[in-house]
Amino acid sequence: MPWQRDLVDVVGATTDDGAGMRYPYVVVHVPRRAGKSLATFATLLHRVLAHPGTWCHYTAQTREAAARTFRREWTPLVTSSPAYPRVLKLRRSNGSEEVMVTRGGDVSSSVALFAPGPLALHGQDADVAVVDEAWSFTLEQGTELEAGIQPAQLTRPRRQLLVVSAGGTASSSWLARWIDLGREQAPGVALIDYGAADDDDPDDPAVWERVHPAIGHTTTTDAIRSLRATMPDDEFRRAILGLWLPDPDAGTVLDLAAWHASVDAAAVPGDPVTFGLAVSPGGDAAIAAAGPDGRGGIVVEVIAARPGSEWVVDAWRGIRSRTRGRLLVDSLSPAAPVVERLTAARLPVETLPTAGYVMGCLAFADDVAARRIVHRGQPALDGALGRVRTRNVGDRWVWARRESPGVELVEAVANAAIGARRPRSAPTVAV
Repeated sequence: MPWQRDLVDVVGATTDDGAGMRYPYVVVHVPRRAGKSLATFATLLHRVLAHPGTWCHYTAQTREAAARTFRREWTPLVTSSPAYPRVLKLRRSNGSEEVMVTRGGDVSSSVALFAPGPLALHGQDADVAVVDEAWSFTLEQGTELEAGIQPAQLTRPRRQLLVVSAGGTASSSWLARWIDLGREQAPGVALIDYGAADDDDPDDPAVWERVHPAIGHTTTTDAIRSLRATMPDDEFRRAILGLWLPDPDAGTVLDLAAWHASVDAAAVPGDPVTFGLAVSPGGDAAIAAAGPDGRGGIVVEVIAARPGSEWVVDAWRGIRSRTRGRLLVDSLSPAAPVVERLTAARLPVETLPTAGYVMGCLAFADDVAARRIVHRGQPALDGALGRVRTRNVGDRWVWARRESPGVELVEAVANAAIGARRPRSAPTVAV
C-alpha cells in the first residue's frame, strides 16, 4: 500500500555517506488494521537479508502479544517464501521465537522477540528495535524500556528505534512524548502520523477514507461501517480513527468550584505583567497575561486566541511595543516552530525547562484550589478548564494536550502565572 511504501522509504533512508540511518528514531502513529505489523516485519526482514551481521528485535505490550504476532502473521509469510528453509529458518520454541538468515549453515542475521522491560536486551547487540502497541506504556514504563534497549545499540552504527502504535489514551504518555518529538521535528526523529482531528465526525465515511490508509486496499468503507455499528464508541475512535481517549476515571485536576468563585470582572493584572504562550497539537495559539492583584494573589487573562499561529509574531511585537513583560513557553511543546519565528524576528521569548514547566502546572492547580488565582470569567477559558485532562510524568503530571480541547488557553494562562508567581526567577532564555 502507498503508506507502507512511505514507511519503508523513511525507515530505510541512510545518511549521505551510507554509514548510518538518516532517522535513528521512527514513530509510526496509524490506526489498527492498516498493515503496520506487516510493513514493520517486511522492513526488518529486508534489513537482515541485505546486511549480514544485523540483529533486529521486536516487542509489543507484552512478550506474549509479540509471540502471537510471530505465530499468526510472520510464520505463514516465512514458510510460504521461496527462501524458506534454504535461507530463512524459524525457531518456534516458546520464549525463543526467531526468524534467522543463514549463510553457509551459520546464522548471519536474525529478527528475534524480546520482553519489554529495563533488562530487555541485556548482553545483546541490537541494530533495530521495534516497540509495537506503544500506546500501552506510560512514560515511566517506556523510559525503563529505552534503558534496556539503548545499551544494546550503543556500538551499532546503523542503530534504529521504531515506536509503532495506534491511538492512545491519557495513560499513553511515552507514546505522546515520541509523537511530540516527531511533530517538533527533533533531530533524527521521523514521524508517520495518521488519524482524525478532534472535531471530525466519527460517522462520516469521508473521514474514515481520509484517515485510514488501508481503505481501498485491504479493507473497505463498508467494513469500517460494520465496525462502527458493532464496536464501542471509544474503541472505534481510538483504534480506527486514531483519536486519543481521555482516562474515563479522570476528571479535571482543577478545583472548578474554587475557579468559578474567584471571578472579578474588574480584575486587571498588575505590574510586573508576565505573558504566556501556548500552541495546541492542532496548531491553534493563545497568549495570556498574569500579574499580581495587590493582595497576594495572581490575576490571569487570555488576551489573544485565534486559529493557527502565524499571527503570534505580529501580536507579540505589538505587545512588546507597550510593555517590557516576559513571554514564557514550554521548551518541548507544539509551540517550538513559533519560538523559532519569534527568534528570527529578534523578539524575546523564554523557554521553560521541563522541570519548570511541570512545576508550573502543579502550582497553577494549587493556586486555583487556594483561590489565589483571580480572573474575569472568560467563557472560552472557563470551558477549556472544565475539559482539561492530564498525563503523568513520573509521579507528577502535565496537561494532556491531545485529550484537552482548548488546552492552549489553559496552558498559556498557567505559563504566564509562572512568571507572576516568581517574577525574579527567569527560565532558560532562548533569545
